[in-house]
Amino acid sequence: MLSVAQELGNKSYCSMFNYSIMQSACYELVSPVQPSSGEVNYTSLLQGCSSAGSFTNTCRTLVLISEAVSNKNVSICKTLNQTASWQCFTTLARTYKNTSYCGYITNSTVNNACILSATYNVTS
Repeated sequence: MLSVAQELGNKSYCSMFNYSIMQSACYELVSPVQPSSGEVNYTSLLQGCSSAGSFTNTCRTLVLISEAVSNKNVSICKTLNQTASWQCFTTLARTYKNTSYCGYITNSTVNNACILSATYNVTS
């Protein structure tokens, strides 16, 4: 669901998440560069993930990727599991149209998809 929302740039897909904390993280990821009314409290969002039941880990991953993208912080991406970190780097690359973020992806197929996504804003 998140990847569909990101690829299409359509926040409405975020509403399909059952937990509001995950919806919020999804909204932030779909349009991370839009100015918000205030600073996002990622610590509070992460704490809120504990009430997401079986989606706790997914929620935490969404919040961390959102924080990484909002702050252009590759260090956060590096702390995630391999698949999530690749998604994080790709989201950074596509959001900021900067293929250098793709260089952190060690899998050549995923790296190439990242570069294409950042360069041509295509789905990966």
